[in-house]
Amino acid sequence: MIACTIALEAPYARVVASDVSAAALVVADLNRRRFGLAERVALVRGDLLEWLGDTIDLVVANLPYLPTDRLPSLQPEVGCFEPRLALDGGPDGGGLARRLLFRPDQLVQPGGTLLLELDPEQIPALARRLPGVTTRVTPDLAGLDRVLRIDLPSS
Repeated sequence: MIACTIALEAPYARVVASDVSAAALVVADLNRRRFGLAERVALVRGDLLEWLGDTIDLVVANLPYLPTDRLPSLQPEVGCFEPRLALDGGPDGGGLARRLLFRPDQLVQPGGTLLLELDPEQIPALARRLPGVTTRVTPDLAGLDRVLRIDLPSS
């Protein structure tokens, strides 16, 4: 739904949605067809952005970010309906985010932005790993820091 919303809000943008899960891409395909976006939203199965051939303007990611040991205590409406693959971020929850942010300049072109939904506890440590870029944090509706915005400097 993130890709569809971006496509609806930015009608001239080229949007690519990716996921490692084939099942998630089936749902994404249903959503893009439902909103008439099949021609505007491309779907790619792949691990993070390893399929990306060039840098892009914007990366928006809702990666699995929950620590593995927290999964058994999830609220039933989350734990029963979301696949484990979509929730489990590894021992500390931040493994995929660290991989994505290892070299943000290899993903996003100068002046571009990354937006990552994260566990509030992970944001300070991840933001410290990004010298030379501007970071901002946006809270969720409950007031918890939830989205880390990373703006790369223009060249």
